[in-house]
Amino acid sequence: MPAPLLSILEGLDSLDPFPSAAVRILELTLGVDPDPVEIGLVVKVDVGMTSKVLALANAAIRGTVVEITSIEQAAVKLGAAELARLALTSGAHSFYSGLGSSTPRSNRSLWVESLTNAIAARLVAEDRDRDRPDLHYAVGLLMNMGHVVLDRFLRSRRDDVLARMDQGAKALRAEREVLGITHAELGGRMARRWGFPETLVDAITNHHTPQAAADPRLCADVNLAEALTWNSMREEGVRSLAYGVSSATVLHTGVGPADVDAIQAALPAAVESQRHLLSM
Repeated sequence: MPAPLLSILEGLDSLDPFPSAAVRILELTLGVDPDPVEIGLVVKVDVGMTSKVLALANAAIRGTVVEITSIEQAAVKLGAAELARLALTSGAHSFYSGLGSSTPRSNRSLWVESLTNAIAARLVAEDRDRDRPDLHYAVGLLMNMGHVVLDRFLRSRRDDVLARMDQGAKALRAEREVLGITHAELGGRMARRWGFPETLVDAITNHHTPQAAADPRLCADVNLAEALTWNSMREEGVRSLAYGVSSATVLHTGVGPADVDAIQAALPAAVESQRHLLSM
């Protein structure tokens, strides 16, 4: 086993797990007709999540007179899907913010990128008239969590990956040559270890390789969403690893240039509307 890969896998043992309440939320939201009361009960088990969700719920309804003071109120006011989205986002933020010391992709930039991915994935789902935009949001939010491990335990090897790319290697190939594993495969291992639903495990693992996925259309959609995120962040002067769009993505999404341009144009306003999530 390559030394970098061994270090990565050993690092998983010292990484704080994904919040258990958020994992349960994932299970509930992927079911049929999730119950807002049941979701609320799961949220209330986690005191920190409860506090964040109430703050986010009130930010989401800013401008109204009545303040939301309980999870029960939030469930009634927002409904199951929105309550679950806020709870999952809160749990993901707790995970990403535990990244540790400053890295080339600091806590803040990785969180902004992941949340923008989630918002872009939801836009793609809505544009393509998919049945489960909430699933797209969840995959977009979590698909790059493998970078948490790479940044925390192997930040020095990131320069080696970039050097391989400068020599002409594609990003995923460069990761595998240097580390022995890609960030997507690592994220899939993390997801399986923490008991994520198999749909999420597969999508995280294959978000750059839709042709290998159980649900290639889902992976193609989030692959496109990530490309939109990178383009948006480059416009803001942020350098990000350019993984590119899979050749299977265009086939499975069915998008044309005009579709891509329209979604890209809608992304800044969609992100701005979720500013309260960015500033948690």
